[in-house]
Parts: sequence; structure tokens; C-alpha cells
Amino acid sequence: MLRDVWVLPLSQREPMKLELWVVGKTADAYIQTGVDLFCKRLVHYFPFAMVVIADVKQTTMPVLALKEAEGKTILAKLQTDDVLCLFDERGELFSSVEFAGWIQKRQNSSVKKLVFLIG
Repeated sequence: MLRDVWVLPLSQREPMKLELWVVGKTADAYIQTGVDLFCKRLVHYFPFAMVVIADVKQTTMPVLALKEAEGKTILAKLQTDDVLCLFDERGELFSSVEFAGWIQKRQNSSVKKLVFLIG
């Protein structure tokens, strides 16, 4: 028996959401100005939000313990179907075109939320 299967075209699906997570607020006004400008431009393409994750206030903690505490905070904020992308100096390097293609692949694979993390 045949059934009709309805697949929504990409234009009718709920758009993928992008979030940029950063650990700690910046005190530098010029950085915040640049971030604000970037956020205003990005919302024309995707629903976008920037999330500031509070620093762990224990300054006497060893560095490894501090990183572990921050990691637990970050993981607690993630939903099970979120895709997390870490910005790291040892990560894969993309050109702008390659990065746009990488994001497009996630959107085409029905990812609901793509989270970029800067630690």
C-alpha cells in the first residue's frame, strides 16, 4: 500500500537557530561594539542569540579544575539535540566559503540549533 509522504521544502521548515556562547563578559568596549555589529548582521540570515556564560569565580582553583567547572556549566546548558562547535586554535581552518558550506550542510541535515562556543 502506498502512502503519501509530505516533506517540507527547506524554505518552509523552521529555520536553524545559531547561538554564540562565550565564557565571561568582555571589558573592552571596541570588542563589544564589533560583536553587536556582527549580531545585527547575522539575524538577517538565521535566528541568532549570543549567550554569555558566567565565569567561575574561584580564583584559587587550579587551572584544570577551573576548566572542568566551566565545562560542566557549559554541558548543563546544552540540549540533547544541539550541535556544539568549539572555536579552538587547534581546530580545522575554513575559508569563508568553506565555513558557509559547513553551516549549510548542518541546516540541510535538519539541525535545529547550532551552538558555537568560545572559551
